[in-house]
Amino acid sequence: LGWYITKHRKMFARKRILELGCGLGFCGIVAAAATEASSVCLSDGDPMMVAATKCNLKVNNGHTRCPVDVAHIHWENCDQRPA
Repeated sequence: LGWYITKHRKMFARKRILELGCGLGFCGIVAAAATEASSVCLSDGDPMMVAATKCNLKVNNGHTRCPVDVAHIHWENCDQRPA
């Protein structure tokens, strides 16, 4: 998916990206770094993955082109929305 994002950068221009179940955040960080997206929100239901994603984002934050948020979302609760 990361390769696809880099090959289709224009598709993401001026878009707000929400990655559901981001795991370690690789694809969302690629989108934030390699495209002209307006913002990226990385989300996962596993608190350990959210913590790992925050670490990965911190390491790569100097390379992102847009604001990136990380959200812990319990998908069983459909009323909860990312910040």
